[in-house]
Amino acid sequence: MGEDMPLKVSLKPGEKVIINQTVIQNGSHKTELTILNKASILRNKEIIAEDELDCLEKRIYYLIQMSYVFPDTTAVRLEELSPLLIQYLQQSPHKEQEVNDLVTLLKEHKRYNALRIARTFIKERQHALQK
Repeated sequence: MGEDMPLKVSLKPGEKVIINQTVIQNGSHKTELTILNKASILRNKEIIAEDELDCLEKRIYYLIQMSYVFPDTTAVRLEELSPLLIQYLQQSPHKEQEVNDLVTLLKEHKRYNALRIARTFIKERQHALQK
């Protein structure tokens, strides 16, 4: 079996990153971190704070984000997520395959990949609002 490749993360001055449940804020200079083992990592641009949950899509993303950062909460997060996904499908029935894929990824503990799908929901909403 192959080994995981190191991951290089460049942080701008003041940028935050979450690594395995720990929030790290960079100082005043650009920094590069090399992550040598498996870790749950979210960069500043991938993090949604609780006070930013102004739409259904962001609430879905937030619950998956919390499951990613705190993997031991996945079962509870899935229970909280289920009614939100039903509501999302009622307003966006054409997204049924993506929602099914998202749920499958969560059940397979592929939380970061599930976040990617949820991020597309937010981007599509923002695009629709700009029209």
